[in-house]
Amino acid sequence: MSDSTQGGGLDKTLRSTGSHIKRMVGVMILWYNIKTMKKVVLTVLGLVVSSAPATVLENAELAIELDDASFAVRSIVNRKADDVKFVDTPAGTALWTAEFRAGPADAKPVWLTSNSPCRAKRFERTADGGATLVWEGLDLGDERAAVTARAVVRFAADGASKWTLDFRNQSSRYGLFATRYPILPQVAGDGQADCLLPRQDVGARFVRGMKRGRTRRFGCMAYFPMMIAFLKGDAGLYFAAHDGEARIKHLELDKDLGVSFSTPVEDGGLAQRAAEGPRYETTIAAFKGDWWEAARLYRAWALKTKWAAKGPIVSRPDYPKRLAEIPVWLNIHGLPAEVSNVMTCARAAFPNFDCGIHWHVWQHSKHDINYPEYFPEQEGTGA
Repeated sequence: MSDSTQGGGLDKTLRSTGSHIKRMVGVMILWYNIKTMKKVVLTVLGLVVSSAPATVLENAELAIELDDASFAVRSIVNRKADDVKFVDTPAGTALWTAEFRAGPADAKPVWLTSNSPCRAKRFERTADGGATLVWEGLDLGDERAAVTARAVVRFAADGASKWTLDFRNQSSRYGLFATRYPILPQVAGDGQADCLLPRQDVGARFVRGMKRGRTRRFGCMAYFPMMIAFLKGDAGLYFAAHDGEARIKHLELDKDLGVSFSTPVEDGGLAQRAAEGPRYETTIAAFKGDWWEAARLYRAWALKTKWAAKGPIVSRPDYPKRLAEIPVWLNIHGLPAEVSNVMTCARAAFPNFDCGIHWHVWQHSKHDINYPEYFPEQEGTGA
């Protein structure tokens, strides 16, 4: 074979190979662009779940997956019940939000979130399997690196996870006003889980196949238990504020079945005086069983609080026995004449035992105002 023939063959081979490589590169670029375009479209629609690396906090009962970049909760697995997964987190979700004000009445608050730019983020794993998450050097308005945030997740001896949040605020102008934490987005899909919802005054309400689409806000001042639970079959996720001081807070359930606690802090908005955070623990726990198991978890904590520590009223020596044995209580808002008429009807309806009244508006002012001044009472109250 001549050199020219060899050279021509080599040239032809190189051209063929080059063309093949170009086609391959073209396919790779086309595939990448199509994938990227799809991802962008889906992100705009809010349908893409973050694909960034994750860190797992775990014990024998829970596996909590955190996004490496934002520390947002990406998923929670119930290891007590066949590794059933809860929480499906869209990209860009925050773990916490915080509102700062230059005075309690400030109409232009400054907001920070766990996704706000900061000088450094730190992840410090703890011996119990939990972690301390730190955001250093958060800007607050025009004050640079004024705030450091710290979230702690620990595992208690009973297997539950405990969540706290605090801020070190060096601002001379702004004080922390309120927080929202921890944020668990999309705990379950539409109609894919049953839900134990707080109910005013009387415990909770069990909803099968909980639907998305409605935002709910449960306030502790309206006597809602600060607890909610989701169940997929016999796998449950429990979310509650175990706050022995009964601080003001709201349990938030958003339209996508995400949950969080919203908490105004003491001396909110006062620079150098506002509390550093919510000052209570949120409990997130796994359980296996039905809604009774969630109720038992809440009851076990509640019985240790100072308002229940003395035990049931019926067995307490310091509680008047006559009051404990009254079988019917009437909750009444009314003036003395109205209450007198109600009690007359109650005696006729229940002639064989005593009736008690929980009477509102016996005092000179209207209901729930002018605290702590109650006296003088309404005319006729003592009759």
